[in-house]
Amino acid sequence: MQRSVRKLTQDQTKLHNRQLVLRMIYESAVSRADIARATGLTRTTASQAVAELMEEGLVVDGGQGPSAGGKPPRLLHIVDDARHAIGVDVSGYEVRGSVFDLRGRVVHHLSLPMPSASGGAAGSGNGDAA
Repeated sequence: MQRSVRKLTQDQTKLHNRQLVLRMIYESAVSRADIARATGLTRTTASQAVAELMEEGLVVDGGQGPSAGGKPPRLLHIVDDARHAIGVDVSGYEVRGSVFDLRGRVVHHLSLPMPSASGGAAGSGNGDAA
């Protein structure tokens, strides 16, 4: 059986590199040098990906890390509230919605009763935001 080998385009490679870098920073605070070592990317490529992520507001310089001699590394962190996701649950008696940050933590939650056919609230939801 023959396998066809497909080369990645420059844009696909760039996207893949950004995803590698973002995942590393998401998992823990790391330096650009740590990213280059762990991913096999050149320092220049890692730094370019970091610069783009910083420009988009997803990553920030979190200050100096511990030094093993020489210049202390600059640690990079994810900006947890740079983007949000929402989840909505609609049932027969209430609508519940939550907003999540990049770490999956609930930033806001709201539960509202569904109106019944007679015009009143169908359930016993309190409608209070958590």
